[in-house]
Amino acid sequence: MRKSEKKILAICLIISVTVLFSVEFVILNYFYKKYIHYNKGDLIAKVNNIKIYHNDIKERINYLNEQS
Repeated sequence: MRKSEKKILAICLIISVTVLFSVEFVILNYFYKKYIHYNKGDLIAKVNNIKIYHNDIKERINYLNEQS
């Protein structure tokens, strides 16, 4: 293989890998957000577009109790 062919092959490989990881990230992110849900309980508060749920508070209290 000539040097120019190796460069083209390397560039194609890099582009292919980049596109593959980008597509994988988009698909996994889409399906994760859309289909994976767990019971968060009731919405307690919303601060700066961050939602705080009842189960989040319970988990935090349990964690703090375990630490003491």
